Amino acid sequence: MPSFSFKVEVVTKIPTGRKSKYKVITKTENIHVNVEGIVHITMNGSYVIRCEYGEFPIHPDCFSVAGIKVIYPKKLLDGRRYLIRRDEYYGLPDVKGYLPFSPGCKVKGNVVRNSIINLSFFKIKKVWEDEWDERCIAASRFYREHYNEIFKKK
Repeated sequence: MPSFSFKVEVVTKIPTGRKSKYKVITKTENIHVNVEGIVHITMNGSYVIRCEYGEFPIHPDCFSVAGIKVIYPKKLLDGRRYLIRRDEYYGLPDVKGYLPFSPGCKVKGNVVRNSIINLSFFKIKKVWEDEWDERCIAASRFYREHYNEIFKKK
């Protein structure tokens, strides 16, 4: 009596890469690591971080709220700044009108330089609120006082 074997063998070949002879140029390099700063907004509506090394614009990747649990509305509601804590499923794509930071928040991150265009940015790693820091209070007060002039230009 004939017998059949239905056994399937899977053979995978792991590709071995070649070592490059050339040095790969990275787009960004760290200038300062683990720097604490405070989020400010300028009169033209751009967000900057003020820290001990100066004032730096925020890296464009840091404006995304995907995967961020605590988000802030871009605009004040009834003259106040609110924060929204998202529950379980906060992996939604970007929500228009919200940011992962707000003027007056403390941030920790790296100051990076883009080697192609030679500009420095602040790349945010962590955001929190410090309601007792005078610099945070001043940044938040500036935002509330000049809110109409800032968003009238936009």
